[in-house]
Amino acid sequence: MKVKQTEFMRYSELSFEISRKFTKHYSTSFYSATQLFSSPIKEAIYGIYGFVRLADEIVDSFYGCDQRTILNRFEADYD
Repeated sequence: MKVKQTEFMRYSELSFEISRKFTKHYSTSFYSATQLFSSPIKEAIYGIYGFVRLADEIVDSFYGCDQRTILNRFEADYD
């Protein structure tokens, strides 16, 4: 199934905004430092940080849950 360009753009914009908010919320000094970069570089940094932060939250925050299964599913969803 081919995704419409507008749907992809909407998804990309939302993903970027969530990653930017994660970066700003969880690491204010890191976020401040990223402001020195151009927009394309900031977007890449936020994307990487958001991805890593989600994996870290699974390990650090899902007490009482099967963290291994959640992390494996996160990995599978990424593929």
